[in-house]
Amino acid sequence: MKGWKKLLLCLMAAVLLWGSFLLGRFTTSGPGQGESDPITFPAEILHAEILERDGAYFHIKELSCNGADSQEEFTFSVQDGTPLMWRGRAINLGDLQPGHRIAVTFTGAVQDICPAVLTEVLHIDLLENKK
Repeated sequence: MKGWKKLLLCLMAAVLLWGSFLLGRFTTSGPGQGESDPITFPAEILHAEILERDGAYFHIKELSCNGADSQEEFTFSVQDGTPLMWRGRAINLGDLQPGHRIAVTFTGAVQDICPAVLTEVLHIDLLENKK
């Protein structure tokens, strides 16, 4: 009987260790395990001309000063709380009109469709001399 008890005790210890290993493996996140780290995008500034505005929706065309080979078109929607500025002063959404030049600070993924979509606009500066 002593041999059976030792064998049973060793078997139970092995099952307990194996269960602990599996539990730790599937609940720990790390490189190559569990969920991956979120992708972060640096903020970028895009100088553009407003082609069309419908409420908070904007259709813009990139200016040549961005150094791009082609002047791409983009769309985005301004969310509540997005800072809108002109010469360091807050302005209203209605102050941004077609034909105005703006600087759009954005981050996040750009949806690669035509026109491209800026998914997360952080800040807009009106670049005109007069508001």
